[in-house]
Amino acid sequence: MSVNILSKRLEKLFLKNYEKWFLIAYTYVKNHEDAEEIVHQVCYKVLDRKQKSFIEDLDGYVVVSIKNTCLKRIKSQKQLKSVDLSELPEIENGNLEDDVFFKNQRIKKLQDAISELPSSSKEIFRLCVMEEEKYDTVAEQTNLSVNTIKYHVKKCYKILRLKLVYD
Repeated sequence: MSVNILSKRLEKLFLKNYEKWFLIAYTYVKNHEDAEEIVHQVCYKVLDRKQKSFIEDLDGYVVVSIKNTCLKRIKSQKQLKSVDLSELPEIENGNLEDDVFFKNQRIKKLQDAISELPSSSKEIFRLCVMEEEKYDTVAEQTNLSVNTIKYHVKKCYKILRLKLVYD
């Protein structure tokens, strides 16, 4: 399908359905500018698609894309939401030496828990988490599949969580 035909179809749909698309986006993001930006971003991405295959239901495709883009935006905003310092519990009689002592205790407990991990899992955990290597890189180094690497990391987190919470 040529870009010209797609752009003409999208232009007609845009003029006809902009208000509907905007309202869909607005119901998710609750912000006028964000909703407008999302609609425009989705339309641009549709035009800029590498795969120029025919989209039978272009309106449905755009609606689903708007919803997905809104959900991604909401998720990223939740991750970026700053911590309100007034919500943090205050430390009574805050003493720097006590804080350092408790922090060192937590670090020691974590190190002990890591040292008790099964040896193969421990090495994978060290590479993926502590040295921040990518899963596929570790998979190549260890001659294991990426899914096996993910399994070991998940297993380590589960063991550590249990040890640190219940010990």
